[in-house]
Amino acid sequence: MHMGKKVIAFLLSILLIFLILGYIRDEKGRRVTPEQKKEFEKLPYYKNGKFFNPYKPIEGYKNTSPKEENVETLNLFKMLWKLRKIKKVKINKVELSIKDFEQEPDDFSVRWLGHAMVLLEASNKRILIDPVFGSPSPIPFIVKRNTKAPLKRKYLKNIDYILITHNHYDHLERKTIQKFRKTSKFIVPLGVGVVLEGWGVDKNRITELGWGDQVIIDDNLKITAEPAIHMSNRWINDFNETLWNSYVIQTNKSNIFCAGDGTYGEHIDMIAQKYKNFDIAMIESDAWNASWKYMHMFTRESIEVIKKLNAKYLLPVHWGIFDLGMHDFDLSIHMLEDEAKNAGLYDKLLLPAMGEKVLFDKDNNAKYTIKSL
Repeated sequence: MHMGKKVIAFLLSILLIFLILGYIRDEKGRRVTPEQKKEFEKLPYYKNGKFFNPYKPIEGYKNTSPKEENVETLNLFKMLWKLRKIKKVKINKVELSIKDFEQEPDDFSVRWLGHAMVLLEASNKRILIDPVFGSPSPIPFIVKRNTKAPLKRKYLKNIDYILITHNHYDHLERKTIQKFRKTSKFIVPLGVGVVLEGWGVDKNRITELGWGDQVIIDDNLKITAEPAIHMSNRWINDFNETLWNSYVIQTNKSNIFCAGDGTYGEHIDMIAQKYKNFDIAMIESDAWNASWKYMHMFTRESIEVIKKLNAKYLLPVHWGIFDLGMHDFDLSIHMLEDEAKNAGLYDKLLLPAMGEKVLFDKDNNAKYTIKSL
């Protein structure tokens, strides 16, 4: 009898391992095909089976705060342990329900839904950017959320387009993609489409964009993919097999910039010269660290981007929900406030509560009532 229990425990362990491996396989998704790689070789930012960053970072604007954590000496297990010990902070939140999406979309509004997830309403279309409601990991319990999203995934409806900047888990979530696979269209970087197809999205619903490529949605709305300085992967063996994008969203009344992930670099000058000015720029303002200083935007760099782009407003994203930079959940946003004040640009900073609608009037002036912190 004792031996029988051991055999059952062993078999259950084997079954659990296979279930976990199967779950991870589904989360990773399919990889780029050899045929796709052959096509990518024609691009100036692709070589030897990988995308790369031709634009160089611009130095001189990294944070110098003594609060900054440097994890060069920490191994992976120490980093994960440190992440679990970081205290949560309260972020003001406007709870949303399915009723908030029954009316017609606005001509121009945004809702920050946590981390990089933004609901943009432009030219009476709803565009959901980098939607993630769970954990940014193929194993859900590894990285915890500071707080839940201001609505459940099932409450989102009438979403016209899902816009993905790159394939990292904190920007591309399988369950969310599958929720919208039959009702929304998808705009993604080169190579990411095959992942969505593996999750059940029809190929005709997917548009892949390389840098400079454009999709014209209608006479009043177009989306152009532009460069970022970042990387891609969903596992340890697929680094930079898919592209990473920033986006310019243009209507007949507004210019909107979504920076995606990545550091401050020469590409910002190129985008500034090409588009001249923006009504709002969604810029990442967290997950920076000296140990990966060319991966994410430091808070001083976020301010420099706003200056270069001649943006009317800065909406900071990529903060408050996941601690991916080894510092407190609210450190970056308070540092960004200080930097904006020092630069005389505090009136450009939008800090709405999670889920609150920032509505733009006919002159593209932003209005909201509740601050996030």
